[in-house]
Amino acid sequence: MSVISDSVCLSTWKAALLGSEHKRVPDDLENHPVITGHECAGVIVEVGKNLTDKYKKGQRFVLQPAMGLPSGYSAGYSYEYFGGNATYMIIPEIAINLGCVLPYHGSYFAAASLAEPMCCIIGAYHANYHTTQYVYEHRMGVKPGGNIALLACAGPMGIGAIDYAINGGIQPSRVVVVDIDDKRLAQVQKLLPVELAASKGIELVYMNTKG
Repeated sequence: MSVISDSVCLSTWKAALLGSEHKRVPDDLENHPVITGHECAGVIVEVGKNLTDKYKKGQRFVLQPAMGLPSGYSAGYSYEYFGGNATYMIIPEIAINLGCVLPYHGSYFAAASLAEPMCCIIGAYHANYHTTQYVYEHRMGVKPGGNIALLACAGPMGIGAIDYAINGGIQPSRVVVVDIDDKRLAQVQKLLPVELAASKGIELVYMNTKG
């Protein structure tokens, strides 16, 4: 696989900082060094003979790096040849069998490498639930016409969360975004202005809670 893009991920920095003390990094790191780089996308340059019916040379792909293994092993933490910070990488059989190599039909690889972070954001929205007192039923997802508070949410993942709240079709009536960094708040207001939200019937409020 030829890696074209690798997203900026704090987890990569943590793996590099902690080394074998990181729970996903092997204990024998000095004998089996790993390649960092968690979320990535690229082009297939070679295909094993048993996979030619499934993948083709030149095919574009995006990697789903969260494999859900009991060991916690994952791309960018745990493997010698499987990480997005390499120019080329070898995807192990277990990742292929788990369906982690997904076809990508776009041309902008940087956007493709953000698929997994956006999945985390969307999953968090759908994991929300509401209950009524004495009624033992979970109503999953964000309440239509309800209120959403996004805390410490003007960073990269936060921007994705605000974007999904406005453009994801979940239709809250109000979204309140708080952070303590004026520069980040100013940036996100340019990217996702209150006027855009208002055009969709959503009241968007940005607030600095520092001090």
